[in-house]
Amino acid sequence: MKLKVDPEFEKLGAKMNFCIYEGIREDIKEHGLIKPIDVDETNTILDGHHRYKACTELKMEIPDDKVIVHTEFKTREEKKDYICRCQLTKMQTPFEKVELGMHWLSIEAEKAKQRMKTGTLASKDTEVGKTAEIIAKRVGLGQCTFERGKKIIESKPPDIILKRLRDFDIGIREVYEFITMLEQFPEDKGDEFREEFKEGKVDILEIKQVHGHSRAAEESLNDYNELIQAQMKPKFESIMWTRKFNDNQLRQLQHDLLVASGGNPKLKTKRVEASMFEDDEDAENFAKRLGGILLGKVTVEYYEMEIDPLKEA
Repeated sequence: MKLKVDPEFEKLGAKMNFCIYEGIREDIKEHGLIKPIDVDETNTILDGHHRYKACTELKMEIPDDKVIVHTEFKTREEKKDYICRCQLTKMQTPFEKVELGMHWLSIEAEKAKQRMKTGTLASKDTEVGKTAEIIAKRVGLGQCTFERGKKIIESKPPDIILKRLRDFDIGIREVYEFITMLEQFPEDKGDEFREEFKEGKVDILEIKQVHGHSRAAEESLNDYNELIQAQMKPKFESIMWTRKFNDNQLRQLQHDLLVASGGNPKLKTKRVEASMFEDDEDAENFAKRLGGILLGKVTVEYYEMEIDPLKEA
């Protein structure tokens, strides 16, 4: 029997490992086609693309009794839904199940569009906001794992990372945390991690350390006034968010901040009003003695100053 291949239907199938495919091909070569191929009313394959490919390569005729024709599906979405259900038993690793679930999400989205056109109400299984939860259960995953896998796919990682995930050579959580942390890096930082990721490397321990040290450094800098930030930041910003910025570098920054501030941890300035002086110069000198700066006149009787509250005391 002559069969047809629909590229979209074929894409819904499992991404089969070459060795597994070779095993299927050799089995068909030795014993013939045992498991039937499912097709629709137009002889388009629904399930059995790899078996069909093997038969084609072996130039084997597919007997009529090894083809099951399905005429019960009314729409294309119903056919795609059936294909996904056929894949459920073939998915071995969590990420393969996520990929199958993503196909199902697309199918459900298309069904929702059709319902909007026809004015048909959604069933309880397709409530708004619950589709992902339902599909996660359908493919046998927790919602958290499914959502993490979904984010990974939506970030369009390199093929080598997808292969490692499918082979269970690396975990969904590990890649998810890596991507999430890398997104928090400044745009001009993290290039070394991005390049390694393209090569299939995911150094979660290293990126956690760099992320943690740099976040702590940003918080430390924010604890000091702009003058001290301007003094210290240029010395460290070139290495922050890189592997060079380690625990020692963080401690050095925090030490230098303390020294620059005269030993005042958590140095913050505040605005105060001081009584009118004879002239602006006297007011400016007074502000400097308090470790602050003169901001200007507030009224005819008061000056506004920004000072270090610890030195003020």
